[in-house]
Amino acid sequence: RQNIAEHSHSVAMLAGELYRELVGTAQVEQAVLFQIYALALWHDMPEAITGDINSAFKDGLSAPAAADLERMELMLCPQLLDMREAQKYVWQEAVVKIADQMEAALYISHWMPNRHWRADSAREFIWGKVEKLAEAADRAHPQFEWVDAAVRVMERASGFQFDSNADPGYNS
Repeated sequence: RQNIAEHSHSVAMLAGELYRELVGTAQVEQAVLFQIYALALWHDMPEAITGDINSAFKDGLSAPAAADLERMELMLCPQLLDMREAQKYVWQEAVVKIADQMEAALYISHWMPNRHWRADSAREFIWGKVEKLAEAADRAHPQFEWVDAAVRVMERASGFQFDSNADPGYNS
């Protein structure tokens, strides 16, 4: 079973790779990269206290319950609130959210391959979330090619071939 530190480290590494893909290696700014690493390392820190609250559960919450959960998480980890209030991490947060879902798909692929009939369904579900987040980021921040960048990072990290126009494409 993965702990918060392992998960956050993996998210940080994927987020860094996604940032490099989005801007091109020659355009990487170290200060921005460090902001992304900080966001990634802190993004699930409240769960060190509460325990894991998976995104499928969070997605099913009513709007008031989701707002209450977010308030509680920000009370447990004021550093996240400080980062958000700085208002300078808008697209960097999208990088971390996408990397968070990418890490979940990679974790399932690595630790549950063919172990359980639901592993493929879980990977497909999570890849669908990665694509939706990337498409939303594309609309909000059109200066980057979010879906293509996410596909390239996932292909390198997983060894699978992805087709962003079809199914999650776990073709080797």
